[in-house]
Amino acid sequence: MKLKIFKHIIIVSLMLTMLSSIFINTTTATSTQPSTNNNTALPDYIEGSIKVMYPDASEEKLAEVRAMWIEQLAINEQQIAKTNGAILKPQPITRALTYMSKTTSTCTSGGGTLTNPSYITDMSDSKFARFYTPGADQCATIAGKMSDTAAGNYRVVAYRGTTSTGNYVVLWGSTTGNGGTWNAIGYVQITSTGANQYYIGTISTAYAYVEAVCTTYLGGQATYNDVYIDCIYVYY
Repeated sequence: MKLKIFKHIIIVSLMLTMLSSIFINTTTATSTQPSTNNNTALPDYIEGSIKVMYPDASEEKLAEVRAMWIEQLAINEQQIAKTNGAILKPQPITRALTYMSKTTSTCTSGGGTLTNPSYITDMSDSKFARFYTPGADQCATIAGKMSDTAAGNYRVVAYRGTTSTGNYVVLWGSTTGNGGTWNAIGYVQITSTGANQYYIGTISTAYAYVEAVCTTYLGGQATYNDVYIDCIYVYY
């Protein structure tokens, strides 16, 4: 009788151990997923661009836009990891599917300036549009229509001014353009003083319009931008 009771105790103990192990593993797996918590802090240059794109949005809408950015940034990081960083390296321009073919609107505020905004159109031709926001609470943006709609990896050919400190370009996409909904694509810090290719983000939606934003609305002089962009394009 004592032996049977002892065996039951051992069996129950093993079952509890197995259940405990399953619970712990499930909790760990859940906690390692990319966070979409609306309270997660975004960098100043992204928050500033949200202010540009959604100036009159409610707090509920802003929370939705921030969650969208958190999700998109996680997708971009996954793409970088998936390619072991190869996606960050220059790619043949001949692989381009579509590019910004014409500008549809430009905007500056607070003393920010744009020079030769039409030079951002077409494929790489060594003509550069300049985004210049050297002081606090400034922005410069260019929106444009893509030559075709295609999903894929967004890139820019760009360089920075020699004395600037931030040089962040934040890119948004839309299926309808001005007056429609703008969605997160990604951002990049332009670090070279000579023209170079930069990966911005990977999108599964084929956008017809994109808008590039440089702003110091929230980061102040810490995000001082002097960026020269030759072209924005999507490659496969």
